[in-house]
Amino acid sequence: MAAETSFRGVVALLDDLVSSESFLRGSAHRLRAEVPAYRSVSDESITACVERILRFAAPVLIRGSEPPSGEIVGADHATLEKLLQGADFHDVMAGFRSVITGIQHWIADRAPAHGVAVGTVLELSQLLWGLSDSFSNQATETYRRYVTLGQPKLEQQRRRRWVTGLLAGSLPVHDIWLGCAEFHIDHDALVHVICVAAVPQYALEGIATRLIDDCTANAGASESVTMLVPGAGGLIGFTTSPPGSSRMPVAVGPPRPLSSLNSSYVIARDILAAVGSTAGVHSLESVSWRVAVPAQYALNAFLDRRYLVPLREHGAFGELIIEALQAWLNHDRNAARAAASIPVHRNTLRYRLSRFEELTECSLDETETIIELTWVLAASSALRSE
Repeated sequence: MAAETSFRGVVALLDDLVSSESFLRGSAHRLRAEVPAYRSVSDESITACVERILRFAAPVLIRGSEPPSGEIVGADHATLEKLLQGADFHDVMAGFRSVITGIQHWIADRAPAHGVAVGTVLELSQLLWGLSDSFSNQATETYRRYVTLGQPKLEQQRRRRWVTGLLAGSLPVHDIWLGCAEFHIDHDALVHVICVAAVPQYALEGIATRLIDDCTANAGASESVTMLVPGAGGLIGFTTSPPGSSRMPVAVGPPRPLSSLNSSYVIARDILAAVGSTAGVHSLESVSWRVAVPAQYALNAFLDRRYLVPLREHGAFGELIIEALQAWLNHDRNAARAAASIPVHRNTLRYRLSRFEELTECSLDETETIIELTWVLAASSALRSE
C-alpha cells in the first residue's frame, strides 16, 4: 500500500512538473545564466527544448528504470538536429545537464507536498543522472561520427535544404537569417535564381564548379556569391552575378531579395522549359515571349494541327519544309541568309516556302500566320528537347 501511495505521488509530482509554467520559465532563466550560447536563443526555442527533455525524462522516472535504446536514439536525434543548426556540441550537452539539474531540484522541493518519501527522491535523482550519462554517451558517439565521418555530407544536406527552402519560399525569416550568417551571405543582397538543365549525377559537381567560377569571373571587381545544389534533375541555386556564357542550357531569373526568391525561381524554370536543349545563358530578356510557350498546351496542339501536321504527312520532304521555315524566321525572313544557314540554294528555300503555303492554305504574307507559325515552331522545339 505504501509503495502504491508513493507511486501515485510520483505520478502526480511529474504531472505537475510537465505542466508547470514556472518550471519552464525557471529552466529558461537557468539555461541563459549557465550557458552563454543560449542567451541569443528565442524563448520559443528554449521552451521547445525543455519540453522535449521533459517528455524524454518523465517516462523513465515513472518506470523507475533506464530508458530503452530506442528512446536514447530518439533523443540523440535532437542532438544531431542541433549540430545541423550549427550549435556547439559542448553547449548542447551543457544545456541538457542544466535542464536535468532543474528537474532534480524541482522534484526535491515539491516531493513532500505529494507524499513522496526522501528515499524515493534519492532514487529519482539517481535515475536522472543515469539518464544523463546514457544520453551523454550516445550523443558523444553521434558527435564523433559527425566530426570524423559525416560532417561534410551533413553540411551539404544543410546547404541543400536551405537553398531549396529559399527557392520554394518556405523558410521562416529566422531561418533565412541563420543561413546567411552560416554561409556568409549578405541578407540584403539581390540575387538571380539559376536553373541548370538535367545532367547526369556524376557530372553535377564539375558543372557546379565551372558555373561558380564563371559567375565569379563575370562579377569582375565586385564581390560574387553563388550557391548551387542538386535539384529538379540538374542544379538550382542563386548568384549575385550570372555567368556570361555556358556550354549547356542555363536559365537565370530576375534579381530578387533572398526572402522573395520563389518568384524568380518560377520564372527561371519557365525559361528553362522554353529553351529546351539550347546551350547558353538564358533570361527573360533573351527568351521574351517564348517563356509562355510550353504551358499553353491547348493552343500548341491547335497550332500544330493547323501548320505542322499537314507538313509531316509528307514525310521527309515535310521535315525539309519545316527546316526551311525555321531558318527563314530565325533570319528575319531574309531568304539569302536563311538559305545559306541550311545550306541550300535560295530558290530551293523559296520553293519549300511556297509548298508550305499550298499544303496549309496559309499565306506567309499575313502577320497572323507569321505570329502563329513562330509560336508553334518554338513549341515544337521545346517539346523535342524534353
